Amino acid sequence: MFNPALSLYHLVEETYNYSYPGNAYISTWMRTFDLAEDKNSPANDRIALMESINSMFKLFADTKNLIEQSSKLNTERNKKYLNIIGDAIFQVDLDGTMEHFHNTLNEESITVFSFIAESIGYNYEINEATINSEEVDKLIVEVDDLITAIDESNLPNDAKLILVQNLHNIRESLFKCKYSGVDALKPALEQSLGSLYLNHQQLEPISNEENFSRFFQVLERVNTICSVGTAVKELALPFFGNLIK
Repeated sequence: MFNPALSLYHLVEETYNYSYPGNAYISTWMRTFDLAEDKNSPANDRIALMESINSMFKLFADTKNLIEQSSKLNTERNKKYLNIIGDAIFQVDLDGTMEHFHNTLNEESITVFSFIAESIGYNYEINEATINSEEVDKLIVEVDDLITAIDESNLPNDAKLILVQNLHNIRESLFKCKYSGVDALKPALEQSLGSLYLNHQQLEPISNEENFSRFFQVLERVNTICSVGTAVKELALPFFGNLIK
């Protein structure tokens, strides 16, 4: 089971500690969520940021649900400090600053919320698998390098598009898993395998290419992080036959 409150606490605490009231809203939260700036398309920045913010809102909703389901946790004190966190994060000001966030929060409210997160873990006996952030960061760099290599390669355009789209999906999920747990990675892994199956005719001619092999190595690394327990090639072989060797 995943503790959403603990992840929400880490996001809020990190953002509060490194930012200032006058900092720009967009750049501050993009730093929190490890989002790369798209200088060619600011609109893409906002789309990516809103997706991450929506994930944070879900963490809040899941936390609230866990509190309300427990007679021990559903106290006025806990609800008061949860509402403070909610007030701080739910005001989205893409053209503004972090002033509301900092005016709403203080060290006391963040510290109390950390105790609430720990209490949720104890109450529901949540024993989360520790995510190796260093391993995730290394894999993100590897994905970025592979996207560049594929873009600059002589692979057919349709194959390039399939691989790069899947890699972007994996990259986004790798960022999310650092604050939403390994479950954020599993859909990306499943979607990539499904995409390989649906597009196997376009990919079969490049099955021996180095970049295709690197793509599968990325999937295997994601599979390891997810701890699915079944090797990627074992999952895929029934669908691909000779495509994956």
